[in-house]
Amino acid sequence: MTTTTTVPVGSFGLIPAAPHITDRVVLAESTVHAGTTIEGTLVVTNGNSEPVNLTQECEPDFAVAINNAVIKQAPAFAAACSAQPLILHPGINRFPISVITTYFGCLQAGGSSESSMPRCTASGAPALPAGSYHTVLYGSGNLPLPEPASVTVTLTD
Repeated sequence: MTTTTTVPVGSFGLIPAAPHITDRVVLAESTVHAGTTIEGTLVVTNGNSEPVNLTQECEPDFAVAINNAVIKQAPAFAAACSAQPLILHPGINRFPISVITTYFGCLQAGGSSESSMPRCTASGAPALPAGSYHTVLYGSGNLPLPEPASVTVTLTD
């Protein structure tokens, strides 16, 4: 697992976190065939002796995506709002993640678009092109977590 540069805090639905909260992305694999889902864990450490509730108004959601200089994708989050608390217990907290290596969307047959959205395949969104990518943590808005160091992911054909 390789760590590279970070991206700016707050750019992806994240807001500044308390200084005693740290996080990192751990992936089961960092080199996979394009189109494969990578399982992993968002490891969040609460260095405080008290639990921390990350919920402000609505329970925040998060996702980890992969991007590179050409392909920039952001996940969509449900508009439903729940006041359910998202609690960080003192110490290490582990949250399962799945990182997909396909496009998040595609253009149906017969459709047209001014964007560079790829055409759908028979099984849905096509796999991302082979190459080097980096992980990005996205929050559903007002998620008080630091942006973790990105992890390099290599996609093969």
